Amino acid sequence: MRKLIYSLFIVNCSLFISPVRAIDLSKDVADPMFIEKLGEFTSQSSMDFGNYFQFHQIASYGFSNRLSGAIDVRYRAGAENDRNGFTNIGVMGTFRAGQGNTGATDILFGFGFGGQGVVPHYSDEVYSVGLRTGRQWTAATLAMTIMTNWIFKDGEVVDINGVERIYDGGIAYIDFTPEAYLRIKGDWSLGLGATIRKVTISSLDQQWLNARFGKTFGQTGWFVNTAYEVQSQDIRAGVALNMLF
Repeated sequence: MRKLIYSLFIVNCSLFISPVRAIDLSKDVADPMFIEKLGEFTSQSSMDFGNYFQFHQIASYGFSNRLSGAIDVRYRAGAENDRNGFTNIGVMGTFRAGQGNTGATDILFGFGFGGQGVVPHYSDEVYSVGLRTGRQWTAATLAMTIMTNWIFKDGEVVDINGVERIYDGGIAYIDFTPEAYLRIKGDWSLGLGATIRKVTISSLDQQWLNARFGKTFGQTGWFVNTAYEVQSQDIRAGVALNMLF
């Protein structure tokens, strides 16, 4: 009986996770290790609701098989303290520094007016440099991103308790983002991840838990996104559309 149960478990798992056909991993925009090839253009649009409404648009282009550039625009409404409107307009770059049988490593860099993250959206210029590493298999991808972000000007922010905090001489924060991405039979996929943010002003520290689930039709993917911030207890839900041209 134990052998029968074990065999049925293996069969069911293989039916659920194993792809029905060979997958071109380089075309899966939702994969956390995706990078555009020469001449490819991608559009990633999303909107979500929680303590406020946010729209997020990323447009990326591959300048070579190892270098891509992106424009990152975010808009939100319904937030407190009049922090609405365009909360980020930034330019980001990704350079694939190495790739082999054991995985790939990317160098990330960028500049933005506003924040490079979920919240809070800082109202000053943000300089970002980071590293992403991971490995892709046919059925799954594991990745880890470490992004350092620097603000060199004086300013103020609102912490998770709604208290305005003034900072002198700038602030910095580091985001640690582990991700697991599963490709499921029938072109469905499931992504799980977290973002652990450590800020030089400790009251701005955050821990986000993220999940997404969706289906890809050709080179277009539709997803449902959810997120939860542990300290502020902000629950967010929304949809996303990825397109590869």
